[in-house]
Amino acid sequence: MMTKSLLCGVALTAALSQSALAGFPLEVGQFDFCFEPYDNCEEKLVDFINSAQERIDIAIYELDDRAVFKAIKAKFKENKIEIRLVVDSEKASGKKSLVSELADMGVKIRFGKQKGHMHNKFTIVDRKTVQLGSSNYAEHSFSRNQENMTYSSHPELVSQYVDYYQKLWKSSDPYSAK
Repeated sequence: MMTKSLLCGVALTAALSQSALAGFPLEVGQFDFCFEPYDNCEEKLVDFINSAQERIDIAIYELDDRAVFKAIKAKFKENKIEIRLVVDSEKASGKKSLVSELADMGVKIRFGKQKGHMHNKFTIVDRKTVQLGSSNYAEHSFSRNQENMTYSSHPELVSQYVDYYQKLWKSSDPYSAK
């Protein structure tokens, strides 16, 4: 029986051997990558959000990037997409944060509940594809930082993130404006 890490390693090796990967949605088991400042990771993330057909689950430490905000807002206004965010309470109440604007629109938002920060940075689209990496959804992440993002439709990896997100959501506190 293969371990999860070996299984993911085999899938990652196979994905890396492909010369070019298609846009979203990814084929089952496929991986894609983005490296800031060499790639336009903001645009790729917006395309990923725009690919959602049913739901978007986001766990993010910082959200102040206008392009990402506009993509989430547009998907929410379609009324057929369920959108949930788990965010860090301290960052969400910052001057530049766009979290309160999403909450005012009716997006479901919760504050991560832990001793330190809710420091996750990942998004799940339609429970089929996950984006994860070092990047916050913040202007400085896309304009000044060196960041990485991985996109995967590998079923085992996505399943682990879906399960983890459910735990985060259930253990978090309801959003309240500060």
